[in-house]
Amino acid sequence: MNAYVGELERSTTFKEKIRKHPDNVNAGLLTYPVLMAADILIHRASKVPVGKTRNNILSFAHIR
Repeated sequence: MNAYVGELERSTTFKEKIRKHPDNVNAGLLTYPVLMAADILIHRASKVPVGKTRNNILSFAHIR
């Protein structure tokens, strides 16, 4: 599974963070959803509790 930078930059959370804090844009903003998706996939979770703001992480974890 590949996560492309353009795909990560389109996430709602990333856009909100760079708009609110334009001086604090770092790699962590892009890698966080990938790491969370990896946590879901490595354990082959069938149920994942998420809040409304974390739905984009599930989209990265979706197996294509």
